[in-house]
Amino acid sequence: SGDVMRDAMRDTGRISATEAIVRQVSGAGLRRVYTVPGDLAYRLIAAFEAAGIPVISCRTQTSAVFAAAAENVATGRLAAITLVTRGPAFANALAAVSSVIDHGTPFLLLSPGDLDEETRRTAFQGGIPLRLSDARPCHWCEVHDPETLQPSLGSAFAAAQQGAAVVTVDREVLGQTVPVSGAGHAGAVERGPDAGTISRAVELLRAAKNPVIVVG
Repeated sequence: SGDVMRDAMRDTGRISATEAIVRQVSGAGLRRVYTVPGDLAYRLIAAFEAAGIPVISCRTQTSAVFAAAAENVATGRLAAITLVTRGPAFANALAAVSSVIDHGTPFLLLSPGDLDEETRRTAFQGGIPLRLSDARPCHWCEVHDPETLQPSLGSAFAAAQQGAAVVTVDREVLGQTVPVSGAGHAGAVERGPDAGTISRAVELLRAAKNPVIVVG
């Protein structure tokens, strides 16, 4: 069974690359994944759902980007990410990411794809290498080697707290394993305000004549 295989891998000091990704997403305090299901994304979608991380299917890649960005704006932090697959799906998502960058919203786009040039050229919907303009302030990372997966994700999560980050993972990496050591996360994100912020909010409410509280 899948559980037996996972236990066997842990005994060797390694876990699947997919599990490592899910661990980092969960450990970083992210609470939702927005996606348009596609061929190379199904393995990650199943792993997120198995870990109890809600996966929201959207109608288009652009709506998946804007939905995650909206949640991040509402929470004031990186609370959700967007997962899309390769080729046209990735191109559609990038068009929306460009708009997200303009607003300085915390955001991360994760996309498994064909990063090998020969594979990309011959693969179904492999597409052409796509990037945002170098003038766009966006952290960009391509993962070709499973050994660089975890540090690459850590850097991307850190960058995405302050702006946009795009991580593309070669499809071959998802089928490999990574060391269990360091397979945690980039650092848990504080989920609530500190005591000082709460005290200040109470003072403002007490002083207000017609206070309005937005919850949610």
